[in-house]
Amino acid sequence: MKRSLIVALTLFALLCSSQAMAIDDARPYFSIGGGLSKMKGASISDLNDSSITRISTDPGYNGLIAGGYAWDVGRLEFSGGVIYQEIDQLNFNANWTDVEGEITVYHLLMSIFYDFNKNGMVSPYFGGGIGAARLDLTSDALSGNDAVTFAYQLGAGFTLNTSDDFVIDFGYRLLGTNNLDFGETKADFFVFQNVNVGLRWLY
Repeated sequence: MKRSLIVALTLFALLCSSQAMAIDDARPYFSIGGGLSKMKGASISDLNDSSITRISTDPGYNGLIAGGYAWDVGRLEFSGGVIYQEIDQLNFNANWTDVEGEITVYHLLMSIFYDFNKNGMVSPYFGGGIGAARLDLTSDALSGNDAVTFAYQLGAGFTLNTSDDFVIDFGYRLLGTNNLDFGETKADFFVFQNVNVGLRWLY
């Protein structure tokens, strides 16, 4: 919870600083993308077996769609996406046990990204955002169904600026959630790492 509060306050400061960007000076844009995902970590418990502490997944995939406004110094972005992972192991009593299951994450975020070298061929960027996420958890070894919670995102990457109106985005995103209640199954946090390739059109 402390980590989420620090992240939220930092991102709020970034959002406040964006007021210096006038909408009249912005270029609207639309983007789509997708890539590979891997759950970085999770801490869970189940009322039927309180010894469950960790969960492991196979590499999965993600997809996203976004729109926003771009300035010379950065972007204000509104995005929606999905992450899909297959559960392969649960940690029972400090022993890993093979199981079958799925985790699907749907998220809506508002983000700020700062871009550098916008007039060059390659433009690095970094930023983050806050929003909400719904996690659907299905497994024969766990009780529960879905949960909605606060979500945060941190990201960095670079774009190839092929023209003034079109760029190719290569990015890394870390998506985190805290304090999920699936019913009988509880989770302190879930963290997902995502590597994406995206296409962005500016108008």
